[in-house]
Amino acid sequence: MMERPPAAVPRVTVVIPNWNGAHLLPTCLESLRCQAFRDFEVVVVENGSSDGSAALLARDYPEVRVVALPRNLGFAGGVNAGIAAARGAWVALLNNDTEAAPDWLAAAMAELDRRPEVSFAASKLLDFHDRRVIDCVADGFTFYGVPCKIGEGERDAGQYEAPFPILSACAAASFYRRDLFAEIGAFDEDFFAYVEDVDFALRAVLAGHQGLAIPAARVFHLGTASTGGVPTGFTLRLSARNCCWAFFKAMPLALLPLAFPLAVAGQAGLVLQGLSGRRPWLRRNLGAYFAGAAEGFAGLPAIWHKRRAIRRQVGAWQFLLLLLRTERQWRLARQRARAVAMAPRPASA
Repeated sequence: MMERPPAAVPRVTVVIPNWNGAHLLPTCLESLRCQAFRDFEVVVVENGSSDGSAALLARDYPEVRVVALPRNLGFAGGVNAGIAAARGAWVALLNNDTEAAPDWLAAAMAELDRRPEVSFAASKLLDFHDRRVIDCVADGFTFYGVPCKIGEGERDAGQYEAPFPILSACAAASFYRRDLFAEIGAFDEDFFAYVEDVDFALRAVLAGHQGLAIPAARVFHLGTASTGGVPTGFTLRLSARNCCWAFFKAMPLALLPLAFPLAVAGQAGLVLQGLSGRRPWLRRNLGAYFAGAAEGFAGLPAIWHKRRAIRRQVGAWQFLLLLLRTERQWRLARQRARAVAMAPRPASA
C-alpha cells in the first residue's frame, strides 16, 4: 500500500469488520494491496476475535489500522466503530470473506467523481468460486417488507454494465459519503447483523439521498452465493426480527394501512411454504423464525421512537414509487436467473 505522510488524509477509508476471520483476511487484504487506486487506508475492526486475527494483522499487515473491540458487537457495531475511526471522505465497507478486483476502488471512485449527487453506492458482488455468477448488484426492499438481492443467481452476461439508481447497497462491498453518517446517524446497532444495511439505506433515501449501482466495481464474495444462500436458525431469527423493524421504521404512515396487511399475508405465505416442505431450510428453523418475529414485535415501542427521529424529505407516494422500482428490478433479475437455471445444459463430450 502507498506510503503517505502521517498527516495526509486519504480519499477513501476501507472498513473491514472481522470476527474470527484469520483464515479469510489474507485473501481480502492482499487484494487491497493490489489496487490500482492508491489513495486509501484500511481499517480492520477486531470484533472480539479469539482466533489470532490480531496477531496476524500485526505481523503481516502493518499498514492496516486496527480498531480493537472487547467483544463481538455484530456487523452493525463493528462497522460503526470503523466509521468513527475513518479519515476518508468516502467510507468503503468490505466483508472479510471477499477478494476485490484490482480496479475495484478505481472504478468506483471514477464513477462517484462524476456523480456528486450520489451519497452511497453498491459494488457488483460475484461468486468467489464461479465468477460468472452474480451474488448481487444491489439490495432492495419491497412494499410488503421483504429485503431482496438484485441480480442474485444470474449469469454475468453484460446485463449490468451501466450504473443505475438503487434503493440500497449490500454492505458486503459498498460506499458511503462519510458526512452521510453525521447527517442521518450510523447503522442501527440493535440490529446486530442482517438487514442493517437496508435499514440505513432506507433512512438515507427518506432524507433525500440517492444511491447508485456501479457494476464496474467488482468484488468476489465467498458468502451467500457460494453456500447456496441457505439460512441458519441464527440468521433466520435475526432476519425475521430486523425485517419487522426496518419495515416499521421506514414505511410512511400513509402507506401502512395497505402495506401492513400485505406484509402479514406475505409472511403467512412464507410459513405455509415452510410447513409444506417447499422451503426445507425454513421448515427446519420455524422455531427460530417465530422467535425472531416475536422479538420484532416486542421491540416495536423502541422502533417507533427511532422512527420519529428519521428525517423525511421524500413523500409517501414518491417513496412508494422507489419501492416499486426496486421490486421491478428484483423480479426481472429473478426471471433471468430462473431462465438460466432451466436452460438445458450442453451434453458432455
